[in-house]
Amino acid sequence: MTNKTSLLDHLGADIFVDEDDTESNSQNESSEFAAMLEGHESKSFSKVSQGKRIEGKVLAITDSSIIFDVGQRSEGILPTDALTPEEKQKFRLGETYSLYVTSTKNGIELALSLSAKQSGLDSLRDAAASGMPIEGKVVGENKGGYNIELPGVKGFCPFSQIDIVSGRPPATYIGQSFKFRVTKVSGRDVVLSRSSLLREEQAANREKTLATLEEGQTLTATVVKLENFGAFVEIGGGLNALVPMSELSWSRPASAHSVVNVGDKVIVKILKIDRTGDRPKVSASMKQVEGDPWDNVVEKLENGSIAEVRITKLMPFGAFAEIMPGVEGLIHISELSARRRISTPGEVVKIDQKVQAKITGIDRINKRISLSMKVLDADFIEQEGKKKLDAQKNPDDEFRGVEYVTKNASATLGDAFLKAAQKAKR
Repeated sequence: MTNKTSLLDHLGADIFVDEDDTESNSQNESSEFAAMLEGHESKSFSKVSQGKRIEGKVLAITDSSIIFDVGQRSEGILPTDALTPEEKQKFRLGETYSLYVTSTKNGIELALSLSAKQSGLDSLRDAAASGMPIEGKVVGENKGGYNIELPGVKGFCPFSQIDIVSGRPPATYIGQSFKFRVTKVSGRDVVLSRSSLLREEQAANREKTLATLEEGQTLTATVVKLENFGAFVEIGGGLNALVPMSELSWSRPASAHSVVNVGDKVIVKILKIDRTGDRPKVSASMKQVEGDPWDNVVEKLENGSIAEVRITKLMPFGAFAEIMPGVEGLIHISELSARRRISTPGEVVKIDQKVQAKITGIDRINKRISLSMKVLDADFIEQEGKKKLDAQKNPDDEFRGVEYVTKNASATLGDAFLKAAQKAKR
């Protein structure tokens, strides 16, 4: 029994399996293997050379290296000792990244940039030809740019090429290490650019952000630029959106500066995405995040109440006034003054002037409110007239039967006799 078992184990076959079936299975397996081999041999691989930029998909992440599928017979290896902790944390399994080939002697060795140890003049020339970044440290500035420290050689980066954000003090960069692109190597003179790398990274991040962006989406943004027509906000990945002046606030802002400042964090709602053309165009709104005031707070207004309003716009037929942010009413030209006849609203009020007005009508369906300053003027005139009348009256006139008449009120002789008789009865 033992001998039979050993023999079966050795043969690796089942004596109870039909020989015809076994032969058929063997032929199938041979055919599949041949097809796989043929496919593998027929697969074309692009030539990989030092300094070439390639795309790699992360297969594994270990303490010492990150392994990539780079579309070759062997995987690409990125040593982690060449990465900062922040750079290492960016890599995710299954994601695809752009890298550079640093060596093909013992497999395909990859890097994000040319390391300081590799930055001899020959390597710098290769980097200039391939576009491979180089690490360098900003050690000072001179007329026109910055001095960049590279092993065995000095590099130069013009002021305009150090960043894509202007206005930062030069001292911001001195003492820091960055990745640069080699734009020119002439003798021992090496010209570098950092802004070109930043623009490439920004473009890649912009595409990722754009792929996940949807109209109606609400997100946090940073104000990066103010114009007379609105504000630009960065919504992620270097992608900017325009918030038009009309979408900054429910009020009528005089300028974007009166609503936001550069650097402010704001919440915006994406209104429209135009993906046509070289650069995508995105418009957004800040005011729509808050909701329409007519739906939220206009119920607090009462017809007949008096409110302090701000004049926002003058028209030939009247003046528009803000009652609360996003809610305006119209003061018709005939309702601006009871003291005199006017030809234009500008004779009585000015833009941004605050005045008292009475709410004389609220149309919540059509979102219209009527206001009147004239009503308050009429009340004022009537009260002033009564005060003048009281001041001019002589108490003795009531008994002497003297008729007292003003523009606003009158006391007849009959009234005086009637009052005197009533007083005598008491």
